[in-house]
Amino acid sequence: MAEEDTGRSQRAEAQPPQAALSAEQKKLLQAKHRMEEAQARNRVKERKARTRRLIQEGAVFEKHFPAARHMELDELDNALREIFP
Repeated sequence: MAEEDTGRSQRAEAQPPQAALSAEQKKLLQAKHRMEEAQARNRVKERKARTRRLIQEGAVFEKHFPAARHMELDELDNALREIFP
């Protein structure tokens, strides 16, 4: 049981409990979390925008190069390398 108590105290020293944080530290921690959440939202937004763009570009590509629909990815890559060296 003594081993468990030392583990808890080490964790408590590494990260102080919320009650021990000053008001300014709490504000800084909240600001940090808000910024991390905003960054995560931006990453999701950018990923969705990229996905949409790739889908639209693929649709335009298939429209003008209909043979691409029936090609494997390697075949398509090789065909494009021949056209655009």
